[in-house]
Amino acid sequence: MALADQIGDDAHPRHLIVSRELSSGRHSAVFQAVDPFSQRHVALKTATQQTDRNALAIVREAEILSRLDHP
Repeated sequence: MALADQIGDDAHPRHLIVSRELSSGRHSAVFQAVDPFSQRHVALKTATQQTDRNALAIVREAEILSRLDHP
């Protein structure tokens, strides 16, 4: 089973409103988006190449970033 299938639908932020691309590289692209529920601006990172390795790297990065606490 592919990693993307293991993550499940909850990992797909379909409710975000994407406004523009901020950056892109060999393995991923980052977009500016708004979460209409929280009214917060967010960065949405997506893999440009759909591989298990890229998906795992993005999940790991999200886990690390979720632990950050800043003003």
